[in-house]
Amino acid sequence: MDLGIKDKHALVCGASRGIGYAAALRLAREGADLTLVARSRETLAQAAAAIRADTGRAVNWVSADTATMDGRLRVISSCAETDILVTHSGIPQQFAQFQTLQRDDWLWWFEAHFFSALELIRAYLPGMKQRKFGRVVNVSANFIKFPQVNAGHSHAARLALAGAIAAVAREVVRHNVTINSVLPGLIDTQALREALGARSSTQCALRDGRGGSAEGLPCRKNRRSTGSGGPDRDACKRANGLFDLSEHR
Repeated sequence: MDLGIKDKHALVCGASRGIGYAAALRLAREGADLTLVARSRETLAQAAAAIRADTGRAVNWVSADTATMDGRLRVISSCAETDILVTHSGIPQQFAQFQTLQRDDWLWWFEAHFFSALELIRAYLPGMKQRKFGRVVNVSANFIKFPQVNAGHSHAARLALAGAIAAVAREVVRHNVTINSVLPGLIDTQALREALGARSSTQCALRDGRGGSAEGLPCRKNRRSTGSGGPDRDACKRANGLFDLSEHR
């Protein structure tokens, strides 16, 4: 099936691995040229080289953290226009009891799961409207349909983004610009394994009477902490709806 995107340009966030990488590879196989965005320069370079070798398409990359204003500005300055935008922060939800969350925690999660996408969409929409073509896909999570205990900080930001882009989508559709959210379930990626390991550690702490807190959340001093425990591969494999993306590598 011809998707009509041959020689279009796609900017894909969170593209160095997992869902973002799989999306970028599929777009390139459909004939699109790419700009990949993620935090890690090493894995980005490897991903770009692999996609070039597989598809022969032009693949550039930008190392940036889209959960920060500086990171988003770096992306926009490096890639002024795009026909296709895939927003994906690459930051999985982490769990904390409601009473432990401070205002700064909530604000950080809105940067990670709301503004990380919204400000890129706002930057690229004018060009899409002018060219009468644009496709925006926001990678969210199916958990926003049935929020989980101790994850309100993540769900709130994702739900706010879903509402915002649903309204914007109705505004721009007359310009042949579409905006959609996809809500994947559990996918067997490194990010999921890390999140499961963190949750397992939190649950053990609760059982041991140590209590759960927001100390492991990224908005704290140790921003990339995923908890004290390592990946729980067995729990990962037992999770319902689990899919392996290794075939896309």
